[in-house]
Amino acid sequence: MKRPVLIALAASAITLAVLDFRHHVAGRERALARIDRHALDQRFPELRAEVRRRYDPVDAELRVARALLSLELDRAWMAELDLEQARLEVERGTQRLSESAAIARAAWPQRPASWQAPMVLGGATYLQLYRERDARLMAEPELWEEPLLAAHRLAPVETGPVRFLTAAYLGNWSSLTGERREAATALMSRAFHDRDTYRLLIRDWLRVAPSRSQALALVPERPWAWKILQEIFTEARDWEFYITARQKWYETLGADLDRSLDEIRSQLEGGERQRARDRLLWEIALTPRAADFAPRLQRSLELLPPGPVGEAAADVFATWLEWALELCLLRECPFEAPVLSRLARLAADPPPDRRALTFLIAGDLPRAELLERRFAMGEAWAGYHLLKAEHLARTGRDGAARDALARLSRAWHRRPRYWIAAREVARARGDADATRHADAQLDALGRSSWPASAWEHGDREFSLTLLPSAPASGLSVEITDAPRYGVVVELEWDGRLVAIERSPRSSATFDLELPVSPELHRLTLRVKTGGTVRPVAVALAGARMGLAPDVGADRGQAGVARDGDAQQDRQGKGVGWQREAEVEQLVKAERG
Repeated sequence: MKRPVLIALAASAITLAVLDFRHHVAGRERALARIDRHALDQRFPELRAEVRRRYDPVDAELRVARALLSLELDRAWMAELDLEQARLEVERGTQRLSESAAIARAAWPQRPASWQAPMVLGGATYLQLYRERDARLMAEPELWEEPLLAAHRLAPVETGPVRFLTAAYLGNWSSLTGERREAATALMSRAFHDRDTYRLLIRDWLRVAPSRSQALALVPERPWAWKILQEIFTEARDWEFYITARQKWYETLGADLDRSLDEIRSQLEGGERQRARDRLLWEIALTPRAADFAPRLQRSLELLPPGPVGEAAADVFATWLEWALELCLLRECPFEAPVLSRLARLAADPPPDRRALTFLIAGDLPRAELLERRFAMGEAWAGYHLLKAEHLARTGRDGAARDALARLSRAWHRRPRYWIAAREVARARGDADATRHADAQLDALGRSSWPASAWEHGDREFSLTLLPSAPASGLSVEITDAPRYGVVVELEWDGRLVAIERSPRSSATFDLELPVSPELHRLTLRVKTGGTVRPVAVALAGARMGLAPDVGADRGQAGVARDGDAQQDRQGKGVGWQREAEVEQLVKAERG
């Protein structure tokens, strides 16, 4: 008796297995037929292969349902069609949504733990009701809301259900009660931590938010979120809130970079060398060239494994090197010598004068002089000769230091930086007269105001090298020729961002509160958005001076005024011009 029973059981099992297999094959075939019917291969080329790999027919059909819904969520692909084809596809959209909802409705009871089925059902139902302007959209919100909330409960970390809910609430914000608005706001606060959701829906939230401050309260403390807002406010020419977004971006970027560098260090310690290296290069490309971020660049270079970098990364390192060397020539370097040397090796083929300057700062004078002997020619090498003179003076080679200083053209005698180097060389050789002469020159070149001609012009960027005649509590910077709809500028002081300002009119004056010492400084004005401007004048604010303000303002052009401007200054500038004439006589006497 047992043997027939066992045979019967085995036959039943085989039959069930065959039926189950046929059932799964039939489900996959239905899914593949839907792909053919709706030509989903054109938009989702991997979909057919994914469906063929699925043994579960419910899962296979859900994949197709999600593809149908995706076609309707983003209709950008219709732009590729002619008008008649586009009209037909819009009409077929209703069928695609109905079919997607039907698949999900049948699949949900069979797979109650699946979040995809309720998400597709809720999303497709909402879109149908919304496009057909069906009154049930808000009269019976449970038709779409309950499936989406169920999907969110089943998969809290998935972005799809939350994105649908957020979009639905924003699209019908005026119809929501106070209690539902509070719940929707809490949901949005979580949803906006997903970058794609945020980019898609932040404009809608700005449109319906009760106030701008309440709108910004939901923005995540991440730099990418504030970067997106900058783009939005630029398009709207809302400069006040653009500045708010710009400041928040700057603040959050530092914390974000610190967090990323910690994660990269962990990856390196875990042996993920290549992945960490690629990520480091990406982070370095995003790091602004400013003194606030210089320590983070140095930390990135310490973590960066050795090896060649691509062309794009090399260009980034080249801009960082140029930024650093400009500050080195001004007063002091933002990086230690090993960091500068690494930057020069990673940079995209820096010019010989920049390489020589880097070797000089790193203390490798023989290699710097080798480049000097081969390539030194022209004004580009002036900065190198200045630093070389100072280096030689510090190492007791005052004769060679004087020779290096003599390589500079006479035009440099009107610049404070030359006389700073000349004073150091004079002190090194113990020449009291030359030291007093250099001090007198620097005193004469100090100013309390600077004209428009003192600015160096670039592409939407202007810079001014200035030597204040006395300590001050700040600066006033005047601009003109701004667009009538306004402009936003950033102001940097010695490579550090100190202000983001807007001009609502064609002319404006920005008052900067910062300690100004009577030594060489660099002021940079950079136009961020809204057109172009022309910087006009800069003046010290709250200067503590022994001379009358007009006397300090009238001293020489500090090496940055053009010859024509200098000639104009010589006409009718009284005490200031007399002082400059005396200094020139001293220069002639020394050179004679």
